[in-house]
Amino acid sequence: AVMPFFEPWDEASFDAQGWTFDPISSPHWLFNEADGNPAPTAAFAWSPTVEDYSQALVSPPIDATSAVNNVTLKFDLFLSGYGYLNENFMTVEVWNGSTWVEVAEFNDTEGIPWTTVKYDISDEALGQLTKIRFRANGLDSYNINWWYVDNIKVYESITYTLYGVVTELAGGAPIQGAMIEVEGYD
Repeated sequence: AVMPFFEPWDEASFDAQGWTFDPISSPHWLFNEADGNPAPTAAFAWSPTVEDYSQALVSPPIDATSAVNNVTLKFDLFLSGYGYLNENFMTVEVWNGSTWVEVAEFNDTEGIPWTTVKYDISDEALGQLTKIRFRANGLDSYNINWWYVDNIKVYESITYTLYGVVTELAGGAPIQGAMIEVEGYD
């Protein structure tokens, strides 16, 4: 796949863009065509119960060899839990050309409403034929209902330098170290 890579699951198919599983087959990774952000969404479901598990959904190779900088991974995540015991995880990893590198890990201590997360994966993916994997793992899948992963995007984000002074709305005092984020320019 080329960058930008985008997977909204519109076709409700892992085969459409060449997603695979590790281990090879997993009855837990499936589609929920009634839910998503918007529907459908890829889902890791608890049933059949599995203990001491690690089952990953793996992207096709994504060509980041011509990227200059700011390779970004963005996706939507949702967790409906059951036991909330901090023993089940969704680990997000990036292939750096020789090994998987953990970018983020989410746990089941509480439910996670639809949340969009974004990570700079330049250190792992820049100049590489890379992959992304979402690895559901833990002690007992019985204690979750499902993890949802939707709208997966790998792209080279554009950054700009802004000049000026950020001030308080009331009073106009300058705000030192202010961070500015502009939405809609992924």
